[in-house]
Amino acid sequence: MSLNTTLGREETNDRILVLDHGEVVEFGTPWELIQKDGMFRELCRQSGEDTQLMEVSSPHFGLQT
Repeated sequence: MSLNTTLGREETNDRILVLDHGEVVEFGTPWELIQKDGMFRELCRQSGEDTQLMEVSSPHFGLQT
């Protein structure tokens, strides 16, 4: 388990737990969460990391075509 208080390295995590005032509001893989219109995606958007995270968290990232 890792605790990450900053955005930017989420692609290395298997699952992310998003808390809001101590309550679980989202849980899933980076790819699942970035696809939803939720708190995790908004935090990524605000940090400017959303486009990069969508690329690296894609199930197809790194696959040769």
